[in-house]
Amino acid sequence: MSTDDELLGRLRDVWDEADPAPAILADLACFALDHATADDEVLDVVRKPRLTASARGDERSQLITFDSASLTIMVNVTPHADGSLRLDGWITPPAAYPVELRTPTSTRSTSCDGNGRFAFTGVVPALAQLFVRANGTVTTPAIAL
Repeated sequence: MSTDDELLGRLRDVWDEADPAPAILADLACFALDHATADDEVLDVVRKPRLTASARGDERSQLITFDSASLTIMVNVTPHADGSLRLDGWITPPAAYPVELRTPTSTRSTSCDGNGRFAFTGVVPALAQLFVRANGTVTTPAIAL
């Protein structure tokens, strides 16, 4: 082993101790790679989640926006008292696209209405990706719901 290899090994050890990778990182990478194909168009997160208060109660929601050359997806994630989530989404340009919500344990399907709206109810918090079947497959990065 060269001096450079030893130095880099020590440097890695320092960073592993000072700023270790999140425990969920490997699972997130494997999940994202397991469902994606080389032909999928991956959207970018353009607006980071922020908490918004509900006008009708104590519920808090997160608004996330994803963007690509062909589509924009806005998703509002609302938690419920029972621990489940509701995802309300809007896709532009609007059309009746098939939409899948994939988690490590399940795949759920729905379709947008003609205005690009879709919803999933009773969603269990987990890593998730949205897949939209529009001229090819468009997918979001894996996110923790």
